[in-house]
Amino acid sequence: MKLEVPVEAAVFFDMYDWNKILSLKYIGETEKDEQEFRKMLRDYGITRESDVVLTNFYPNLKLQEAYRQGSGL
Repeated sequence: MKLEVPVEAAVFFDMYDWNKILSLKYIGETEKDEQEFRKMLRDYGITRESDVVLTNFYPNLKLQEAYRQGSGL
């Protein structure tokens, strides 16, 4: 079987960013932005980035991240 897809209809993405999405990790504009985010989580005592999204313990951080990423909840 062979699939032919026009280039303009294909979706190209960064495999490493996609892995971050699947792992519910923050994708910053720059590596420095991501490091600052991880530092902020450490300062709050949060060891897993996904806890911000998956638990109800961090509503302020969840809202802050939604606005940082442009979704605005």
